[in-house]
Formats: sequence, C-alpha cells, structure tokens
Amino acid sequence: IRVDRVVYSDGTHPENAPGAVDLWPTEPDGGGQSLTRMVASGYGNDPDNWTALVPSPGE
Repeated sequence: IRVDRVVYSDGTHPENAPGAVDLWPTEPDGGGQSLTRMVASGYGNDPDNWTALVPSPGE
C-alpha cells in the first residue's frame, strides 16, 4: 500500500520552505487557476508534480 502525504503551500511563505525557497506554483492562489497533480502515481509532496491549470469542473 502506498501512503502519500501532501503539505500544500500557496508559494508565498518561503520562510517555511527548505532553503527559504517555496517551490509550489503561485498561480492557483487566487489567480483563477487550479492546482493540478501531473502524475497520479508521483509523490504528492513534490512541488514539481503539481502545475497550475485552467479549472475543469466536472471533467
């Protein structure tokens, strides 16, 4: 069983990130885009596995 953990960030708090660099996409933070996981089997806690996309509700 694969257990996944995600600690989300809105990209505006580098002081809480390793090396003081917050790597999470900032576009979904009130910018109208959604935070979307790129590879379902990839690690959820890896900011590189997430991207900002136009929302697609119901799809």
